[in-house]
Amino acid sequence: MKIECKKYPVFKKLFGLIVFGFLLFCITPAGATVYYVSNIGSDAANGTSSSTAKATFLSAYNTATEGDTIKISSGLFSGGINQIEKSLIFEGGYTADFQQKNYKTYTSTALGQFNIISDQQSPDVTFKGISVSNVDDVFNFTSYNNVSSAAFTLQECIVFTSSGNAVDIIDTLLKGK
Repeated sequence: MKIECKKYPVFKKLFGLIVFGFLLFCITPAGATVYYVSNIGSDAANGTSSSTAKATFLSAYNTATEGDTIKISSGLFSGGINQIEKSLIFEGGYTADFQQKNYKTYTSTALGQFNIISDQQSPDVTFKGISVSNVDDVFNFTSYNNVSSAAFTLQECIVFTSSGNAVDIIDTLLKGK
């Protein structure tokens, strides 16, 4: 017995809803931009490709807008971000040409403080595949104007404790007060 959709309009509508839902789930939000940070980059560059990478987290942050992703090549990066007030993903563990990713092999290490601030909105900040020193000394949260707390997620990160031991973090959500 052959089933045709025109004889069974419920199946046709259900199939259409499933396809529509799948497409909504898989499509990247319009306007989201990927920025690149590399030891051989320049903060004067636009940062929108591996060949025009920025040199620092701060420069990429200042260029990025809400919902963007900042990809970081392997290397040691000093200087943090004094006020993170927008939702972003910082994703490390890439080779210098950004063609391969493995946070344990291609270590992107951040030195400096990252202060997540919630004033008008609650930023949702993710660090993925990035090595940092003691998390208590690196990340700070501040909330003003009764705005709900900022959220900060560490995924696939290596955190070095004050004694120098490495702790591998698979997925941890830290929430500000």
